Amino acid sequence: MSYCPNCGTENEVGAKFCSNCATKLDFQVRAEPTRRVISKPLILGAVALILILLVVLVILPRGLGIYGTYEMENFPAYFTEIKRDGTFSLTMWGMRIDGRWEREGNRLTFIVPGFPTSSGTIEGNRIIADDGSVWIKRR
Repeated sequence: MSYCPNCGTENEVGAKFCSNCATKLDFQVRAEPTRRVISKPLILGAVALILILLVVLVILPRGLGIYGTYEMENFPAYFTEIKRDGTFSLTMWGMRIDGRWEREGNRLTFIVPGFPTSSGTIEGNRIIADDGSVWIKRR
């Protein structure tokens, strides 16, 4: 078979003009036009790269969803607001105490000048404080 150099249409060997676009054909038999095939490893690599970028650029900077309001499990009058800027506000007995927080892995440390440092472990939507109190995320 002969393929048109203009439109790629397959023509009979010996045809003088393309049956599709009427381009003059020479009498050489041409190989079938090549098609670019994207391999599965290339596609999987691209998907993996997108997922890694999603984790690095979206999920990790948000702290895996730790920001928000937490209430003490057995005493909801105590609550704390953990903010993205590394600060928090704790409200108890109608008083508000402001401080900063630090995170290392699944551990949070709360720092308030003039008060003992408090720490806890993040477990899903809860923070289990080292003193045994449980704080549940509400918003």
